[in-house]
Amino acid sequence: MERIRKLVLSSLASFGLTLAATAADLLTYHNDSSRTGLNPDEIALTPGNVNVNSFGLKFNAIVAGQVYAQPLYASSVPIFPGSTLIRHNLVIVATELDNVYAFDADSGSLLWNTSLLGTNEVPADSINCTDLTPNNGVTGTPVIDRGMLPYGRIYVVAMSKTADSGTYYQRLHALDLSTGQDVQAPVTIQASYPGNGPGGDGQGHVIFNPGKQRQRAALLLANHNIFIAWGAFCDPDVLPYSGWIMGYDEKTLAQKYVLNTNPNGLPISTKLPDGSGNGIWGAGGALAASTDNPAYIFATTGNGPFDTNLVNGFPQNGDYGDTFLKLSPSLTVTDYFTPYNQFDLATQDHDFGSSGTVVLPGMKDANNVVRHLSVGCGKDSNIYLVDRDNMGKYIPGATSNANVYQEVFTVLPGGLYSTPAYFNGALYFGPNGHSLRRFKFTKAKLGSTAASVTSAAFSTSGASPGNAVLHAYDALNLATELYNSIQNATRDSFGVGGAIKFMTPTVCNGKVYVGTATSLAGFGLITPVAATEITGSVQLAFGALQYQSSTKHYVQSVTLTNIGGTSLTLPVSLVFDDLSANVALSNASGATTATSPSASPYINGPLSSPLAPGQSVTIQLSWIDSIQPPAAPAIAYAKTRVLAGPNSR
Repeated sequence: MERIRKLVLSSLASFGLTLAATAADLLTYHNDSSRTGLNPDEIALTPGNVNVNSFGLKFNAIVAGQVYAQPLYASSVPIFPGSTLIRHNLVIVATELDNVYAFDADSGSLLWNTSLLGTNEVPADSINCTDLTPNNGVTGTPVIDRGMLPYGRIYVVAMSKTADSGTYYQRLHALDLSTGQDVQAPVTIQASYPGNGPGGDGQGHVIFNPGKQRQRAALLLANHNIFIAWGAFCDPDVLPYSGWIMGYDEKTLAQKYVLNTNPNGLPISTKLPDGSGNGIWGAGGALAASTDNPAYIFATTGNGPFDTNLVNGFPQNGDYGDTFLKLSPSLTVTDYFTPYNQFDLATQDHDFGSSGTVVLPGMKDANNVVRHLSVGCGKDSNIYLVDRDNMGKYIPGATSNANVYQEVFTVLPGGLYSTPAYFNGALYFGPNGHSLRRFKFTKAKLGSTAASVTSAAFSTSGASPGNAVLHAYDALNLATELYNSIQNATRDSFGVGGAIKFMTPTVCNGKVYVGTATSLAGFGLITPVAATEITGSVQLAFGALQYQSSTKHYVQSVTLTNIGGTSLTLPVSLVFDDLSANVALSNASGATTATSPSASPYINGPLSSPLAPGQSVTIQLSWIDSIQPPAAPAIAYAKTRVLAGPNSR
């Protein structure tokens, strides 16, 4: 990781942080289900070349509708213009006018566009809420599963209403990644949950109301299910509402699990006198998953009722306001943490759930014990670190949060309306109206002061429209700004009046993508230098394909030997050109953008030092074959290439 010092990127209108980039794909919010924002495999963009002289705007593709959802990236996707197969790297964009676009990630050309509106429907209006105007369509970031055959699926929730009666709908769609078309009929979101709280039917059930619940949180793919969360539009202007999480089978779209975080709405607060509350929104982040198998799900809730009548440590009536939740794969609350001053937080609208959660990798404490931590923040300016193995629950009568693993006080002025990011033993935060800041871990404890901060301040509330600006910082020292798009505004201006809050940039495969109120902007190296082809200096020996029933992948080893006279500079990449339409390399490190043909998947050899003459390295391949399991695997490609060196593939 130290070969490339990572980049921190942010838009002026909001704190959108991505450290480094994904390898081949970025298929979910913040790069992974743990929401770390980290991927260590970017080789094209470095602190040495991200500057105004070599980095800038490559294209600005116009879209219909505001882009609140983070753009997603899928490499080497087969597209069929007519009967011809052409592979493209795709960037997927969803908008508030219920449009989903697939652009060529390198040129910005439009490949397909799908409307998610039903017959005689229009995008939903603002629901009497000035928080997001004038329309509500797709707000939560979709999620993509490349393993859903034949070419992968995009899961997305769209809100709409009938043009005549104004009846509101929310639907879960599964779109073919190659065509943008619904793979099956979309499912209308409906649910009920036992309780007598706000939105109840008077017969012991709380009913999901699509016109009262905003789907802002990013979708989560975990345990082969799509998990979706909802919060409020505006409180107390749009009532009643509560917090919902639902799980849908990714193959059938059948609803499997439902949790309501406010089924009884007690005790009420002066802020929400009808008992509403406990929404799950997290400024577009919200749901995160552990790396366990099966994965546990983590979320924080907003202001609202917390039931202090505890049975075995859990609220008797299931109301979890301002709470950090740990959920089983079937959405049962298995553990939680609630601040001692929760009622005050609810009364003052100081949501504990205004930021997304991050599941952190294990780290050793001072006693050499591995700690499994997660981080969550709210509007109260504090950082909360919970131990996922013992979150602390709620202590009646407590006057401090001694039950939580660590609380760092008043270090996020303005509160947090974004998802933190994690890299190299440090957490990154962008408090509203203030500088980005980096806090370092030492023996599983977070420092109480920032190790570095940016000189610029950033707003995430987006109270008034402004011009979108992209910034890049050295992640090891935030005082060092590498680039911003004002430095050459004539070339790099991309969102005049188009800044919207919660903008999250996407960094992938040598590019940076930013959604605005009217467009998708793509940034990259002005003149990328192609990596050196060294195919003639290596010898490849392929092993047999072996089918794995557990993953439904074909695995194969290939040994690469340096038969030339000089050492091969890292990374050394094996490229597969012109794959047949049914094939995908599931563990690809990236896809070509600067060498021809483009959109060919490549995988980097597991090397820590240059490959000397006569030395060999073995690379493990994992293939997806959409005709599987055939009598014989149908994995075909025209040729292989080998590239070396740190430049663009």
